[in-house]
Amino acid sequence: MCWAAARIHGCNSSQLAALWQPLAFATRQTVECPKWARGQLSLDPSNKQDLREALPVVVERARLVLPQTTPQALANCCWGPAFSDYCDDVFLEAAAKKVATDAAGWKPAGCRLDLPSVLWAFARLSATGYSDMLHVAERLSMIDRLGDWGLCAVAWSKQLDASGNFLAFRRSLELEIECRQLSEEDVQRSSMGPEKW
Repeated sequence: MCWAAARIHGCNSSQLAALWQPLAFATRQTVECPKWARGQLSLDPSNKQDLREALPVVVERARLVLPQTTPQALANCCWGPAFSDYCDDVFLEAAAKKVATDAAGWKPAGCRLDLPSVLWAFARLSATGYSDMLHVAERLSMIDRLGDWGLCAVAWSKQLDASGNFLAFRRSLELEIECRQLSEEDVQRSSMGPEKW
């Protein structure tokens, strides 16, 4: 229901807020879609304030179910708070550990679609100190298989590399962007997410 409401923007914020109440007891499947929906609805600034109080409950529950989370669900769980500019350091730390330990076993689609979304979410929240995730992206060597938005989003996420340890990886991203004839403007616009890009 949350997913459908966000997809068609068919709920006002007070109606959708009522859907968040049972989430303290939610399972993995019921946490991921509401968080994605929360992020989607935040594209409309009028929804931001009304639903912001739901995020601590949803984020805490998402953190508790992270061990069973799929790559897509992890991306969805990072996406909602990022679009809402809601930063929870405990959740980010848990999500970063999940990526670092699990990403090597992700199927190609998870690397191509979900890893760029997670990196994008961390960068959007200006979450520095998570350069391990860039190490994962570098190790997976998936640059040429990324879609255009994913490539631009990973390049835009360069601020995660505050120490400058991934200059060669960042240069390989730049070369792929040039090869595809994408621009720096495309990289910057990726900050709006794939639907607005």
